Amino acid sequence: MEPEIIMMSQKLTRSIQSALLSTVMIICYPVNADRFAPEGIRSGSVIYYPSFNFSFGHDDNVLSQETDPVESNFTNIGAGVTMQFLPQDRQQLIDLVAEFQQTTYADSSDDDFTDGRLNVGYNYQPSDKLILDLRAGVEQLNDARTPITLGVSDSPDEYRDKLLDAEWYYGIDNWEGADTRVEFEYADRGYRSNRSVNAAKDRVKVGLSGLLRFPLAPNTRLRLSARVIDFDYDVTTSKNSEQLRGMVGIDWQASAQMLLSADVGHQNKDFPQNAAADDSDDSWELSLSWMPQTFNRFELTSSKDFDESTTAASHVQNRNLDLIWNYGWDDYLSTILAVGTNKETSINGATSTVDTTDYISLSLEYVLRETVKMNATIASTEVDSDIAGNSSDKNLISLALVAAF
Repeated sequence: MEPEIIMMSQKLTRSIQSALLSTVMIICYPVNADRFAPEGIRSGSVIYYPSFNFSFGHDDNVLSQETDPVESNFTNIGAGVTMQFLPQDRQQLIDLVAEFQQTTYADSSDDDFTDGRLNVGYNYQPSDKLILDLRAGVEQLNDARTPITLGVSDSPDEYRDKLLDAEWYYGIDNWEGADTRVEFEYADRGYRSNRSVNAAKDRVKVGLSGLLRFPLAPNTRLRLSARVIDFDYDVTTSKNSEQLRGMVGIDWQASAQMLLSADVGHQNKDFPQNAAADDSDDSWELSLSWMPQTFNRFELTSSKDFDESTTAASHVQNRNLDLIWNYGWDDYLSTILAVGTNKETSINGATSTVDTTDYISLSLEYVLRETVKMNATIASTEVDSDIAGNSSDKNLISLALVAAF
């Protein structure tokens, strides 16, 4: 299975620890991943997959300030369990996932936070061609304080998402057959802290997307996709919007070592109660995977898309470019180098501001045994902002221990 590449540069200021965990433990499956392959603990028709992680390190700019940065050591501890229920007919799979992450700062305790998620999923596969996947749950996350929010928030902005996702798939997932995918998503976000300023950010997101792929030539598929999203704000109704995007692209397996997926198209964002904020632009998604050797992998991703704003701006436009190099020195030791840039343009009518975030991180990962690995990471982030006082530099080091059974 190819790893799912998630844009690392999005919301880097949310929490540097979460960014690190995403970079080295979620996004980048190591090239020696077979050495770290939890088998689970089986009891009857239930398989348990428990996990644990602990990390500590130093952050030289906790609040991403331009001047007088706050330095602090930090610790992060997390645990989780996935339970898979296996019915006898083997066509169905039910799973329950529970996870939490607790981050504390030695010299900035007001910025401590706890993230967590709980969800249940149902997968039904009556044939090789048809798959139905349902998932419902709740997530608790936090937006880290920044120079802009320091004056109004005395702690990270904690919010809770109530989620519902349904995906229907039909077809043959190979280079010779056609397939289609339809997905529905629902997310109800409510902020739980600093309500005097955050109540205006409560919203409901409802989305529907579809993808059709069919072969054009050997190792080449045409991609047609469409997506519509409706954002409904509880208080700031002027930010209610309807977002539509259509794209066309290709999947191309240039060789056994290289896979390209590229989509280009157009997007509109209409504001029924604020016509002056209406916007339209081109959009793209690019993913290039190259593995010249089984122990050597490169992942290049790029995208351009609209996103919601957490400030007074009506919306933002994100452009991302990310490169990951994952090299396995042997069956146990690997390095992960990640570099990237994110250009976030906040749009408010005829005016706009631009924040450009550049980052680089280097991780050294060692598999101690089949269920335990260690990771040492050094990362640097630079933010260049049009807004006075919002530019910053951040450097961080971290050592982590991860166990999954």
